[in-house]
Amino acid sequence: MLRNAARGQLYSEYIAVPQAKCYNRGMRNSHLRSRPLAFSGLSAALALCLLLAGNLFPPLVFLMPALAALALLPAIEEYGSRAGLASYFVVSILSLLFLPDKEPAFLFVFFGWYPAMRGKFSRLHPAIFRWTVKLLSLNLCAVLAWLLLVKVFSLGDLAQDYADFTAGMAAVMAVLCNLFFFVYDLLLRRFGAYWHRRRQEFHHTPKEG
Repeated sequence: MLRNAARGQLYSEYIAVPQAKCYNRGMRNSHLRSRPLAFSGLSAALALCLLLAGNLFPPLVFLMPALAALALLPAIEEYGSRAGLASYFVVSILSLLFLPDKEPAFLFVFFGWYPAMRGKFSRLHPAIFRWTVKLLSLNLCAVLAWLLLVKVFSLGDLAQDYADFTAGMAAVMAVLCNLFFFVYDLLLRRFGAYWHRRRQEFHHTPKEG
């Protein structure tokens, strides 16, 4: 009887308890890995819905890609630029494959990466150099998007609309796009600060009971 009790104690101490600890640790790690995936998936789904709205309401064709990129910001703020870039690539591929009107998809492809990479730009100093790099990147993407949409793919009425642009109209549109980018960058900064503030308030709210 004493020998059996000793064996039971040894089994519990050296086999059963370590196995239970390993199992619990594995479940906890699996849960921690699944949260970024689920959160990024929700952000990507919202971004796709916004791009689809750009298809359904043509006057919003330029606004919806910007809002779709903004929808990825919670995933970026919670889990970093890698999660944001992963969501960006997923949304880009799915929108190019399934959206009937490709213009919002192309605009998202060329500009939707910025919220995920904004933190990298923020490390550049001084501020004038940082904004120079930002604006050069924006305008380079705008030129590439125009060349692909109009010169390469020639997307029907869109190609005709842009083909009728004069040099003056193109200059005005470029200025407006750069002004919009300033406002958009400010919106990203404000939204990120608001997200962090609300998260801190949520974690510090005392639980009832």
